[in-house]
Amino acid sequence: MDKEKPFIFQIDSPAVLKAFDTTNYCIEYNNSDSCNSNLCAIYFSSNEIYYPNTLKSFEYSIIERDKYEWKRNRLPIAGKHIFIRDIRKQWYIGGINSKLDTPSKLADFLKKETEGYTVYTIGSSAGGFAAILFGSLLQVKRVYAFNSQLNLKVTMQSSTSVVDPILFDKVNDAVLKSYFDLSNFITDGIDYYYFQSCHSKMDVAQYHSISTLAKNKLKIIRFKTSNHGFPFLRINLPHILAFDKMSLDALVNKTVNLVCFSIRLIGFRATLQFIIKALVDRYQKKRIEATLKSN
Repeated sequence: MDKEKPFIFQIDSPAVLKAFDTTNYCIEYNNSDSCNSNLCAIYFSSNEIYYPNTLKSFEYSIIERDKYEWKRNRLPIAGKHIFIRDIRKQWYIGGINSKLDTPSKLADFLKKETEGYTVYTIGSSAGGFAAILFGSLLQVKRVYAFNSQLNLKVTMQSSTSVVDPILFDKVNDAVLKSYFDLSNFITDGIDYYYFQSCHSKMDVAQYHSISTLAKNKLKIIRFKTSNHGFPFLRINLPHILAFDKMSLDALVNKTVNLVCFSIRLIGFRATLQFIIKALVDRYQKKRIEATLKSN
């Protein structure tokens, strides 16, 4: 008798399957006088788009809230904003919906949507992986990648086919396997700003998993923290996104203390207030996640 295939929420849930038939992208415009109408920012959501992998969590984030990361932290000067999410949480290897179900199809869609624009791509973790991948495919001007994965084969070493079924299914696919290692795509002519938590073993391992040539093309900015995701205080994110090229380049190849960095940007009092609020918010988030763990 054949072994029964396990139910994997991310790809088997009727709620996910139904949502996969929707667009899973959102396009908005900024018509204010302060924006650059020729600049388009593409934001890729991470695998934290919902958590844990339960129906309650999915309904809360995707169905009820229609969540896209970065909507509250968008690039302030961009005239066009494209928000993307992978609701199956597979690093966009399976695309974002039933029509745009491969990286190449998604890239073709984004090329059409950004034709004539200067383009920046933005993302953290899995979203940062996508920001680098699609930023390379689209030959964008600038990439912001915050602790992004760079080699999915390394990611798979600490995962299973139940957690990341599409990765394990496609890793040897003749067409898709090249997407797993960003060494195959990182190229000249793009400013890749790669923000890393230098005390995070996972993120350091990702950095060292790509080719030397690819590493040399990343403009790495290190922060003294082990936190995955954003390596700096989140309150600093709007300021970092507002930095011009000169300000960003001044941080490249430096190792920064995140508290001192924040104090220089927003002052001691605002930094302290944010840290206290962040601790409270983290506690409340854990409580909410606990209520969403049941299916």
